[in-house]
Amino acid sequence: AEDRVLDLGCGPGLLARETRRQDIVGVDMSPAMVEAARQWMDEVHCESIFEHFPAEPVDAVVLANVLEPYAAEVRQLLLKHCAEFLSLAGRVIVVVAVRQGACVDGGLDLLFPPASAGLGTR
Repeated sequence: AEDRVLDLGCGPGLLARETRRQDIVGVDMSPAMVEAARQWMDEVHCESIFEHFPAEPVDAVVLANVLEPYAAEVRQLLLKHCAEFLSLAGRVIVVVAVRQGACVDGGLDLLFPPASAGLGTR
């Protein structure tokens, strides 16, 4: 069986479209994005990414271009939220857009302080 994947902040369903996997579950707050994602995904929920709890553990949670607008404390809370419904070997995949030159001299740490600090292990 394929991994159970949850795409939080799925937008128009680009992950499902690009991977050709309709079984990815999407969550987005925008009704317009949810409607667009339905063309690529069998299951899409219109709700806050902070309030969605899947019925079963998932093998992967994808956060693609979702964390950037939030403060470090909120990013950490969201990552902890994701950890609550991961399977034992589950993983969180974070995709972050980086502007040119941001990697110079630790620039990434300044833009995005480590949100994983204090998460611990399961």
